[in-house]
Amino acid sequence: MFKKGLKCPELVFMNKGEDSVRAALSLTRAGSRVVVRITGGCALHPRFHSRLPELFVSAFEGFKGGMIFGGTRTLSRVDGSVLPSVTEAAPSIARRCPEARVLGIVPRVDPLVMMPDVGLVVSDKEEEDHVTIIHPSQDTCLLVQKNCDREAIWEDERVVAEAIVADLMGAEWQSVLIAYNGGVTTRNEIRRWAALGWPVILIKGSGRTTGRLCRDKAFLAAHPNVTVAGKSSALLRAALVHHGVIETA
Repeated sequence: MFKKGLKCPELVFMNKGEDSVRAALSLTRAGSRVVVRITGGCALHPRFHSRLPELFVSAFEGFKGGMIFGGTRTLSRVDGSVLPSVTEAAPSIARRCPEARVLGIVPRVDPLVMMPDVGLVVSDKEEEDHVTIIHPSQDTCLLVQKNCDREAIWEDERVVAEAIVADLMGAEWQSVLIAYNGGVTTRNEIRRWAALGWPVILIKGSGRTTGRLCRDKAFLAAHPNVTVAGKSSALLRAALVHHGVIETA
């Protein structure tokens, strides 16, 4: 059912409350001092998100910085195919941008299980039509847990990502949050970055939380650090250039 030969990236375990310096240092091997946090979800019909990787890859052509994303891949339980998800964006960009580096953050919400020909499984619930695994195409994956005996929650990804970005910004890195679709956790992250005054790009037309905030005139007026980009590679690239993420000739 699942594809053979799946690999697992370097794994770093972090108990809640510990420092994440080792994970942050993995991004310093990038070609430029820019970190992009990609957040969101894809809880709509798969066809709606089917061209998502192409949207990001074309927009990020020539990117040399670091990326932080959710660190997982979603596989169909029926045939093992990769389901469309925002977590495919950063690995797809890295395959085209050799100087970029990718860090995934995955809360340990269930016991981890290595399944032959599938990978390191993060979540496998029989009532769901998919299996969630550690994404094989990332440089480093930071596994977050409360301690060795207790699991974390999905919200911890947002908290840890913010801490790593804050550390990098303290070392004079540029940063930007890109939000696509998503639910409550994505909304919390967008609002948190906006309140901190950190650069944010919302992808218009991506749906759900991000789509609603794109239409929230009061929110946008109160946060000039938030930019709305249309759902096209050209418009997203223009927003990236505006924030200094992509270098122009």
